[in-house]
Amino acid sequence: MANTRQKDETTAGTAAKTTAGAAKTTAGTAKTTAGAAKTTAGSALGSVQAKAAPVVSHATTLAATAWTAVRARKLLTTAGTVGAATVAATAFAAGRRSERAAHGPLTRLTGGRI
Repeated sequence: MANTRQKDETTAGTAAKTTAGAAKTTAGTAKTTAGAAKTTAGSALGSVQAKAAPVVSHATTLAATAWTAVRARKLLTTAGTVGAATVAATAFAAGRRSERAAHGPLTRLTGGRI
């Protein structure tokens, strides 16, 4: 009976050593996998940042341009109105001059009454 007990203790000791070794190996593998995951996550983050930076820069530029246009909307409206009025006045004057050219000097002198 003592012999059986000793065999059981030896078997239990061997099993414990084997389990401890397996646990150590598993821990090492987990550590290696975590390191690889950290490296992969770091490189993925760097890649995302590198691709997102130009997009963010472009969006910021567009927003700044839009904000400038909104702030200067009264000036832009006034400039557009003045430009349109100038074009209309020029077209009217050119039309009047072309109409005048068809009449003689006496008609122009009397304002078209004769």
